[in-house]
Amino acid sequence: MEMALADFSKAVELDPSNPLTWKLRGAVYYRLEHYQKAVSDLTKAIELDPSKPEPYLYRGNAYGEMDMFSNAIADFNRAREAENGDYFENLKQAHKAILEGAFQTALARATSATDERPNDSIAHTYRGIALHGISRFGQAVDAFNIADAIDPDNPAIMFNRGLSNLAHSRPSDAVSDFSSALSLDSSLGAALKYRAVAYDHLGMTIEAEADRKMSK
Repeated sequence: MEMALADFSKAVELDPSNPLTWKLRGAVYYRLEHYQKAVSDLTKAIELDPSKPEPYLYRGNAYGEMDMFSNAIADFNRAREAENGDYFENLKQAHKAILEGAFQTALARATSATDERPNDSIAHTYRGIALHGISRFGQAVDAFNIADAIDPDNPAIMFNRGLSNLAHSRPSDAVSDFSSALSLDSSLGAALKYRAVAYDHLGMTIEAEADRKMSK
């Protein structure tokens, strides 16, 4: 460990503008239990590049060892923000824009969120809702398909896809989606209501009337 410290110290001298060398030496200081020196080096690494989560984590651990718990918690939060980028903010703003009916804004925010976390069903669901809101129903269905592949037991995804299929003149697919949503959550009265509309489009008046009675 002492040899590593010497190597990283030399690297810092040769290239003091490189945040990686400051981070690595700070990590060595932390392992050697030289916590104040670790904090100093890691702070320098953060000043040079505040976008990386690792220096915040190491510095947070060092603060914790020195019983500076509020500083440690703050650094752990900064590490999480650095790791997630603007994902949570984009998701929050997408949801807010959907509630306000600002679907173009919601689409931009949700698309950014899916770019950052392509395997998150919520971001794709918000994107689908936004696309539906601007009448791009086929693309909305595509977004819900991605969300459903990630989270196949989510009735909200199926319900929203049903709405888009219905608006996209696909009543059979809409019936399937609403039925799947109801099989997972029988309390979804709105699914009964819109399945009745889909049945109407299919000329299935008996089934439509039965759904309307159950939805009351």
